[in-house]
Amino acid sequence: MKIKSEMANNVISNGRIQHANTAQRTRSDQSKKVPDIPAVEVKNWLLHRHYTRHEYRICNALIDEELSKSNGENEYANYLKGLILRTEGNVQEALECFQKCYQIDSSNLNNRKQIAKTQFLLGHHAQAVKVYVDLITNMTTPDWETHHNLGECYIKLNQPEDAIKQLNLAIEFTKNEVPHLTLAKFYVSQDRVPDAVSTYVAALKIAPENEKIATELGLLYLQLGDNTRAIEQFETALSNSPNYSKALLSLGFINQMGEDYDTALSKYKIASHSTPESWSLWNNIGMCFYGKQKFVAAISCLKKAHYLNPLALPPACNLGTVFLTTGQPASAATYLCAAVSASPEAVMPYLLLGRK
Repeated sequence: MKIKSEMANNVISNGRIQHANTAQRTRSDQSKKVPDIPAVEVKNWLLHRHYTRHEYRICNALIDEELSKSNGENEYANYLKGLILRTEGNVQEALECFQKCYQIDSSNLNNRKQIAKTQFLLGHHAQAVKVYVDLITNMTTPDWETHHNLGECYIKLNQPEDAIKQLNLAIEFTKNEVPHLTLAKFYVSQDRVPDAVSTYVAALKIAPENEKIATELGLLYLQLGDNTRAIEQFETALSNSPNYSKALLSLGFINQMGEDYDTALSKYKIASHSTPESWSLWNNIGMCFYGKQKFVAAISCLKKAHYLNPLALPPACNLGTVFLTTGQPASAATYLCAAVSASPEAVMPYLLLGRK
């Protein structure tokens, strides 16, 4: 009887006999280790999975369900809904979602970051600046994106010195090339080409395989009249990305200006595979054929360029030139008048009309 009572107090588990009180104590200890997840956040992992997979339709349905259960108090659901709405172009509704997140948890800096970014997209640049400045004051560690976005706000508010200061801080706090590109473009808009060149050079040290940076630097060298360095940068861009159309167009243009039309056309042919709807590409191809005195091919290409962008000055003006050369003054007048309409301040269409 004593043996049976002892056996009754034992539990068979995985083929082994354990004491019942030991099993109960183990279960008790395990229950203490499991964290309590608030019911309102229990499906956040599922929302995150669908969002990262860009399954927005399913994600929206789950978000609406979770917000209904929590009476709109699920912070993460509101946050994701704001991101999705902004992606879909519903910026004002996205702002309302992020503001709701801020009401739920005002200590979460990400909520304020998204509010500021959304206000920037809505054109409320002064309001965005206030939020970003407050963010920088409360941040314990520097965040380059906040400084970068604040710099972009100052650009929109026409405060160049403040913009340059914030963008330089962003450059200091990251190895990402994005703030370099923003600062360099701003320098170009301010006609500070040497500063833009130095910024692009610094960006290339961070991202030497970035074909966009190399091409933009090459265009600046071309603007400064340094064709040798320009060609070097374009070739560097093409070594990293052989089909990068902007570098191909630029290098082809240099060949075209040197009357090396066959080499230029070979570059344009490669570029046409990735940008077949580029009016500037077909304009340059047309002028190469014009230089080779293949007037029918030139007219065909220039007409395509004019069709792709009827308001662009070069195709219309070049068509007028070709038609004058081939003795078709009526057709020339049609396109030259179109060039005048596209750009009334341009001198060349008037000069060509005078020749007619």
